[in-house]
Amino acid sequence: MRKFLLFNLMLCCALAAGAQTLAKLGKVNMTPKPETVIEKSTTPLQKMEAKGLSLAGKDTRAVEDYVMNPQILTNNAMYLDIYGAQVGLSGQVAVGTYYNSYLVSRFGNNKIKKIHTVFGTGTQEATVWIKKNINGQSLWETTLTNMETNKMVSIDCDYELDGEGFFLGYTATGNFQSAIIFFTENTVGDYTLIVGDGRQWQDFSSEGSTIFLCETEGDYGLPKNDIVLTNISFVDRAMAGEKYNMVGEFVNFGCYPVMSYNAKLTIDGKEQMVEVKCDTTGYMGLCEFSIPGIAPEHSGRYESILEVTEVNGEPDTYASNNIAECELIALSQSFPRKAVMEELTGTWCGWCPRGAVAIENLKRDYPNDFIAIAIHGPSDSNDPFKAASYMELADAGFGFPSAILNRLTVVDPYYGFDTNVNYGIKDVVDIITKLPTEAQMGISSTLSDDESQLEVTSHIRFALNHDECPYMVGYVLLEDKLTGVQANYYSNQVAQQYGITEAGLPADLKPLYQKKYQYTNIFEDVARGIYDCFGIEGSLSGAISRDQVKTHTCTIELPANIKNIDNVSVVALLFDNITGEIIAAEKAFVGEAVLTGIETVTENEMNASVKAVAGNLVIAAQNATANIYNAEGKLLHSEAVNGEATVSTQNMHGTIIVRVENGNDAFVKKIAL
Repeated sequence: MRKFLLFNLMLCCALAAGAQTLAKLGKVNMTPKPETVIEKSTTPLQKMEAKGLSLAGKDTRAVEDYVMNPQILTNNAMYLDIYGAQVGLSGQVAVGTYYNSYLVSRFGNNKIKKIHTVFGTGTQEATVWIKKNINGQSLWETTLTNMETNKMVSIDCDYELDGEGFFLGYTATGNFQSAIIFFTENTVGDYTLIVGDGRQWQDFSSEGSTIFLCETEGDYGLPKNDIVLTNISFVDRAMAGEKYNMVGEFVNFGCYPVMSYNAKLTIDGKEQMVEVKCDTTGYMGLCEFSIPGIAPEHSGRYESILEVTEVNGEPDTYASNNIAECELIALSQSFPRKAVMEELTGTWCGWCPRGAVAIENLKRDYPNDFIAIAIHGPSDSNDPFKAASYMELADAGFGFPSAILNRLTVVDPYYGFDTNVNYGIKDVVDIITKLPTEAQMGISSTLSDDESQLEVTSHIRFALNHDECPYMVGYVLLEDKLTGVQANYYSNQVAQQYGITEAGLPADLKPLYQKKYQYTNIFEDVARGIYDCFGIEGSLSGAISRDQVKTHTCTIELPANIKNIDNVSVVALLFDNITGEIIAAEKAFVGEAVLTGIETVTENEMNASVKAVAGNLVIAAQNATANIYNAEGKLLHSEAVNGEATVSTQNMHGTIIVRVENGNDAFVKKIAL
């Protein structure tokens, strides 16, 4: 299960980065990626208008201008604008794109007869090549000299397709100090825009696709109608009996633009039909959709199936990719959701300071709805703050810095979805805090006398009924006020080589410019351990009922890397077993409790009661434990109860919270003394 959840998380990354909503979480795996792993770039391209260059040739387009030649193989939408960018490479630059097997298979054994591309100013010689492996031998190549620059160039080719994916690119040399490359903004997957020196590559596909158009010859090509559902939620949430929208995205792989489509939404076996008109979406166009539906009247978890039945009033050539299944959770009520950011960072990572800046901003802007977890890594680094139990996530290939938000999406910890938006992570967190959730958490902990163990209890209140509990809990230990040395590429000592000026930095990052390249830093929210990385299997079981509080208790051996227990806090996480999504969380310092909202639940099945009588608390229950907290969540007293117990309130003042639990059930009462 753990690998499955992580795999789903990794599938989310490519398209989630450009999405403006987090309600759509899944991604259809249209094709295996190439074996070559190319590092994702953390530096945004500074795009500039490419005057005189266009693919379609019109600024104002009629519908027919969106029709694609079915024998053109390309990752580019013909109707999109072309931009240029300087990439800081002098003397030699290499540019490429990856055509995945999902797309290439549509062209059968056609031959590529001509390749159209653009070379930047100063290019004197270029070798255009086709490879199966980006670092392997060319299957086909040709060398050009004295070619025209900054305009489309046609190159003769004679390469027969075999249905499998391949890299197409060029390696150019010339008189340039900072090479210019050209690209469109559409994004269809990984490796659509890779740039390097011919030996080392970076993946800029989050920025767009490089310019390559392949004219093919043969009996095959793009179908007329072919949309692919690419971004659908594994789980949707809606209020019981109310209207809601199943949202997602599709990519048009057909040569005709999508104007409308018919869809069937089946929820708990009941069909709902809808016709959707949409903006003209041409080839390689990405379109968000919203399919209206009505949630079942009773709270619970239900099967939901979306099927696109027709495109433009006609059958889809490849209908197999038009069906998506998810689970619909109908809620009796929705609890406030906390945003949990698991930040991949490192003392060695010169770009990571921007993540720390963003976290402090988010703590200020979301004081009650945001939890930060700084995961130092990866496992092969020399970072002194690595936590071995978190390395499975740190080594998952997301890059540093990255922010994993509620195990839903992976974005930049500062820019968020869009590398051109300063402090864009705030938009992502804002979306997450507004998503509905069916659970609310509380947390309490007790430190052993020798400070070697921590007993942590999570308290979960649900807003639905279900005959089983498809959730797991996990715990994270965090430590603040740790001292170490941080690398900093924003420093005035090295910034120039990365094209960074103080004037060009946003206000919140400007202080980094004045810091040294290696500066002494105070690190906060440092993950010391997670128990465990994808939730504790079997931690919750049995049926769940609306407003019932389930508890889970875990004893954690405190790791040796903790410096000061007074700076340690514990985070409780609630995972959805299907998606791995974190749907609820709470944080408290060691020895304290946070039970906001949980203390209002008074129903229980163990006949527990609490009364204040003549300076004492009289607590009744069977085979239970009563924990007494002050209003700040500090544990004041713990008492075993089997029948009736009396506890003195002589040293207790103000409002207290008494929590009685037996491992399966919990009873909470607030008392003013």
